[in-house]
Amino acid sequence: MNDFLAKYGPWALVAGASEGLGEAFADRLAQRGLNLVLVARRENLLRTVAERIRQAYRVEVRPVAADLADPELAARIANVTQDLEIGTLVYNAAHVPVGRFADTDPALLARAVDVNVKAPVTLTRCLLPAMCKRQRGAV
Repeated sequence: MNDFLAKYGPWALVAGASEGLGEAFADRLAQRGLNLVLVARRENLLRTVAERIRQAYRVEVRPVAADLADPELAARIANVTQDLEIGTLVYNAAHVPVGRFADTDPALLARAVDVNVKAPVTLTRCLLPAMCKRQRGAV
């Protein structure tokens, strides 16, 4: 087993993994031999990324199409990962309303808080206790 797997565990969860930096994080983790749970809203992009990574690195990849602002996010992720040893959490998702703050729809601001603040706290709270118990992992 390589040092990275020994230090962090065999699975990583990457939120915001359908493109850009999230996809790049997923690639680098797969290059190190980690299996992946990829989470993003856009299912088609997510499945394309998952298949490309499976083929390129021969790792297991579980794509999860989910809205990170969903109040049921913790339950959904707990269900999807219950049989996995998630040792690395990468949160690389964001929602940024564009325009003057004073003119921004309050619902868009609430969504920004849900995606940018609540979801990373929720996922960390969901996955961190098992990492602490195993005395290994990374967020």
